[in-house]
Amino acid sequence: MLEFAIGIVLLIVVWNIRGAWYAQTDIFKSKVDLATKDQAVDLQDDISELLARVNEKKANQDGKWFALKDIDEAMKSPK
Repeated sequence: MLEFAIGIVLLIVVWNIRGAWYAQTDIFKSKVDLATKDQAVDLQDDISELLARVNEKKANQDGKWFALKDIDEAMKSPK
């Protein structure tokens, strides 16, 4: 009988704590969501910088963008 009473008390305590547990879970989800959005914004900056660098290189090379196939072609030609 004592074990039953202790079990009921523990059940009541756990039931009352669940609200706080759910609140902490919501806070954690919000923090993860904010961190993900912050990383997405930083990624936009990185993409913008990379695009500017690509355009700069293409302008320096008369609009040509070199790739590995260009090296293969140069190796095949008798020049």
